[in-house]
Amino acid sequence: MWCLYKEVGGYYQDGLKAPDDITLLWSDDNNGNMQRLPLPSEVNRQAGAGVYYHFDYVGDPRNYKWINTISLEKTWEQMHLTYERGARQIWIVNVGDLKPLYGEPKSTQTWLSKWATREFGSAVSDATASVVDRYGINSTATFKVESDTWIIATPSSGTLKAPGDTSDQRVLITIDWEKAPTGATTPKIKITAGTTVSTISLPIDSTQVPSTFHGHIESDKTIAIEPEHYTTSTSSSTASYMTIPMYGRTLSGLTLSPLSISTQTPPSSPRLTYNIYIFTPGTATITIHLSPSLNTDTSRPLAYAIAIDDAAPTKLNQN
Repeated sequence: MWCLYKEVGGYYQDGLKAPDDITLLWSDDNNGNMQRLPLPSEVNRQAGAGVYYHFDYVGDPRNYKWINTISLEKTWEQMHLTYERGARQIWIVNVGDLKPLYGEPKSTQTWLSKWATREFGSAVSDATASVVDRYGINSTATFKVESDTWIIATPSSGTLKAPGDTSDQRVLITIDWEKAPTGATTPKIKITAGTTVSTISLPIDSTQVPSTFHGHIESDKTIAIEPEHYTTSTSSSTASYMTIPMYGRTLSGLTLSPLSISTQTPPSSPRLTYNIYIFTPGTATITIHLSPSLNTDTSRPLAYAIAIDDAAPTKLNQN
């Protein structure tokens, strides 16, 4: 076995090779992102390939030594990538605390529930798992919501307690359109919690969206879209999009499947479409949140393409 870790990976890239009966152990970047994986010309080596991965790291420039530092969904995505790319011979991890960190895309919530049951009991396991998954706050706070009379907050006040079932509170904001001013306006909502006062601007506009439209609508010159909330998903003959629940900062992540496919090129590649409705004409900035995956095959750099309306897709490299 030859572990291609840190500077050793550079030796391999510079031409230093190992006999065919030596397993090549590819490594991540110490933060859960695989740096390289077997190329098509390397998958048939006699001793195959493996992985050296970190759940726990001690070294420059920082240490991390506790569970869930790398999200479970991230670990699943990178290990799935590794397996599909043929690095299956040996898997070695800097394990930290022993725990199961491999499973199907939806298994991470199951693992959290089992962990919460073991640590806190079945009566509170679901609530505990939900708190851990969201990395929420854990202190008591009271709050009060104030606004114009035609802006209705429900509830308008309350107490947040932790631990317990009231550790967070969803406040529903509705508008009494009969009393609201016409046209565009930006009223303020004041939220008081202890000695902290936060002011939220609430842009409203009387512009109406056609009743036949189904899609994503501009609000305050912005449209925010969860990737899995697409209008249509079109597969190619060899690939389609797969949803990874709870991956990333918000609802989920999307990736092409299977991972062993060849490079996909528009217009025959899988694609997602999103219907949008805008009120503000002019130039727009499009921001796409991508996972910090690395180019594990330098001959096929990570890339995606985007198009608006009927324009030709524009290809963009991820790294």
